[in-house]
Amino acid sequence: MAIVTGKGEHTAAYTLNYLGLAQYFDRVEVGDANAVVKASAIRKILTTWNMQPQYVAYIGDTYSDMQQASIAGVLPLGAAWGGTATLDHPNATVQTTTFSTVESFIDWLQENSGATTVTRHI
Repeated sequence: MAIVTGKGEHTAAYTLNYLGLAQYFDRVEVGDANAVVKASAIRKILTTWNMQPQYVAYIGDTYSDMQQASIAGVLPLGAAWGGTATLDHPNATVQTTTFSTVESFIDWLQENSGATTVTRHI
């Protein structure tokens, strides 16, 4: 798994370590203070892993995350369970599957990924 975040390098590392999640991610691509770079960061990971975008999903909690995932050619998934999620947009053009709970996301993963079990680490 990988993380593509808008956070800077130090903030992203601090957050992942503080939450005890750093060990679960092979790659962490961070943001740029001058531009939205999530689509290019996603493509960079795909290239590194030699993966085609149609086999990858990106889960985010903002409509811009959904746009960036779509631009990168991966499946945009919406994490609407957090109090800060902003997935609605008045001019939405990106079709997104949205989850209101972590459990509904895990259920979807089990049904759609070919995995027999998905472990929740948080």
